[in-house]
Amino acid sequence: MLTEDAYRLAPFIDKVPAIDMGKDLGKKFDRYMELLSDRKDDADWLEQLACTHFLKAIYPEKSRDEIVKLVHEHEKQFKQAHCEEAYDRPEKFGLIKN
Repeated sequence: MLTEDAYRLAPFIDKVPAIDMGKDLGKKFDRYMELLSDRKDDADWLEQLACTHFLKAIYPEKSRDEIVKLVHEHEKQFKQAHCEEAYDRPEKFGLIKN
């Protein structure tokens, strides 16, 4: 499934801007680890975060609710509340901008 997803997403890769980590890489990494919290080994949580971040990067004009809906429709096994959290937590950390 991951290979299939990667193949389908390949045309969008050049639309995702590169992230300049700058000289504060250590601080940014610590904040990222805080974002992951105690769920850093939860594959579903990481997948939800990755999907949310990727979709917002390629569709910056879409609202929070539209992105959450896209993630939930793509991965039906993810609960709506978890999809919402996967948007809200990165936004709180400044990784997703509305």
